[in-house]
Amino acid sequence: MAVLIYYHGGGFVAGDLESHDTLLRALANRGRCLVVSVAYRLAPESPYPAANEDAWAALRWVADHASEIGADPRRLAIGGDSAGGLLAAWVAQKANRNGLALRLQVLLYPNLDASSPAAA
Repeated sequence: MAVLIYYHGGGFVAGDLESHDTLLRALANRGRCLVVSVAYRLAPESPYPAANEDAWAALRWVADHASEIGADPRRLAIGGDSAGGLLAAWVAQKANRNGLALRLQVLLYPNLDASSPAAA
């Protein structure tokens, strides 16, 4: 079964497993896949790069333990919304550089371009 590793939004200071539970249950049911919701460390208590470290560690854990949780290690996907979308994009690039194949990336309104007028 495919598995989606999902990083919640919240501007790196808010959001948690419960805030995205309904969305992730819908994604799991509609996508017929497992969803691993990642509770990464938030700022300001845990400044950068804590969230990035947690995001990468979560992907590595799922890749290394996929069969134990009923997932196919050849069908890994990552996703996130807002700040979580940024984490997912960053993790995808790091995975590519480290030879870890991802099948899909789901980015919901990721905050990727700080130079855009909306970010000003």
